[in-house]
Amino acid sequence: MIFSREKHMKKPLLNAILLVLLWAANCMAQQTDPSQSKPDAGSVPAAAGKSSEDKTAQHVTVELKDGSLLEGELPGDFSFPVQAPGMKAEVAIKSVASITFSDDHATAVVNMQNGDRISGTPGIKSVPLKMVIGAVPVEALYIKSISILSPGITSLREEFEQQLYGVKWTWNGAWKFTFEKDGTHPGIGFAEWRIVKPYVIEYSFADGNHGTIVFKQNMQRAAINEINPQGEKNPITLYRVEDEN
Repeated sequence: MIFSREKHMKKPLLNAILLVLLWAANCMAQQTDPSQSKPDAGSVPAAAGKSSEDKTAQHVTVELKDGSLLEGELPGDFSFPVQAPGMKAEVAIKSVASITFSDDHATAVVNMQNGDRISGTPGIKSVPLKMVIGAVPVEALYIKSISILSPGITSLREEFEQQLYGVKWTWNGAWKFTFEKDGTHPGIGFAEWRIVKPYVIEYSFADGNHGTIVFKQNMQRAAINEINPQGEKNPITLYRVEDEN
């Protein structure tokens, strides 16, 4: 019997070539198959979802009954029912400007961004507030009001400053003046004034008169509690002056 080494070597060589060809074909298939390819960072569905959520989140300030202010975000799809005389509506938070609860929480006034106003019984048990410390569900029982901030505004103080500066006011129907961002106050003789918190300003005159100005959130008027050097109180009203043409 004649042993042929060439004959026995051809079969393993062919098998090896076939395995290499199959491996190469499989690699090419994975590169062309979208289900097998790795998406780049910009196309990851989770990232896209987060970006969309961030865009719809509503920046809000929640004022508690004890005077505390909480700033954060509410989901853009958050909504709540309101029962009013002759109607029941599901109100989307993205359409709301502010919510003010009564002391007993039996009713609330919902001011809408389009100027509408709804007075009724709100079906809010808690709000899912997202703060810098994380998600904090706030029970409605402890909430005095919720203010939804304008687009691009991230704090109630920033919202207040934007509404305050450069707007003309009339002091008790007498003097017209403005609060300016640089701390000046053309039109009236304040010695100094400062914002102590959103919608509240403290001021003083050179003659010793001093007081506090508390603005309504619609920024149309404010209550002034002035005290003279003798300690006597003098209530004054500040009115916003409409555009003068």
